[in-house]
Amino acid sequence: MWFVFMSEVDTRNCYASFEAIFVLQNWHNRCINRLSRMRQSKKSSQIRVE
Repeated sequence: MWFVFMSEVDTRNCYASFEAIFVLQNWHNRCINRLSRMRQSKKSSQIRVE
């Protein structure tokens, strides 16, 4: 019975860690998208100025 309880806790921790990693990846992707958009906007603004 104790082993089953421990396994349930372990699976919950694994799911929680997977969710945390997934959230961090989404946040990282958003930051990369923002940086790429800023770079593109800078390039387009330079072209407009020229």
